[in-house]
Amino acid sequence: MDQFFASIPKVLIGPMVVALVILYFVYDDPPKTVCDLQHEIFQKENQNYIYGHVKRSVKHSPEYQKQLIMCQEQNSPGACFGWMEGIKKTLLSSRNIPTECSADKLSSLRRLKHFTGGADPMAAFKQWMTISMYTFSQISWNDGPYIRRGLFGWLDQEDLIIYCRLKSEYIRLNGQEAYVQLQNSLHAQLIKLKKLPAKDAWERTVLSYSCPRSLQ
Repeated sequence: MDQFFASIPKVLIGPMVVALVILYFVYDDPPKTVCDLQHEIFQKENQNYIYGHVKRSVKHSPEYQKQLIMCQEQNSPGACFGWMEGIKKTLLSSRNIPTECSADKLSSLRRLKHFTGGADPMAAFKQWMTISMYTFSQISWNDGPYIRRGLFGWLDQEDLIIYCRLKSEYIRLNGQEAYVQLQNSLHAQLIKLKKLPAKDAWERTVLSYSCPRSLQ
């Protein structure tokens, strides 16, 4: 190694050192891309709601978790109002994220790990979407006699629009295959929980709702 460095002309040593230093900093903290910026903007806009925050050394959980617990436990329009409003606001923000900046395609970006202290911000967002889809599948359960009318619990037309927009955004950012896997998993949970045949369990939940093309 000493012989290698000794063979390098002294006039080239300075530029080589500078180049190595630049390469090190680019590797350790790569330049921002459009996706980096979009993810940073999204996280800042939804910091308290999806990611939580630290105040005076006290870690506060994401706001949506309390809303979800209330909605799941009480399962009524009033109890789920805050959760529904949170979904609408978050989806308005996520639409600014290009499809090519989805979670799966960017999970290895080092800058995101620097920005979030070691966590991928899109992973937390995907988890929020998954939990929200799970909640929709549960609260929409219909035990009534009018299954064929497409009634899904207390959900009204506005609630179904929110569901369809959430479903559409999940597919846009995670892909159709990922959504089908999620849908099958949620359906299987309902079959096991309700102890019903697959067809009956499917018809009784909003998972079977056919979203209008305008919302897909």
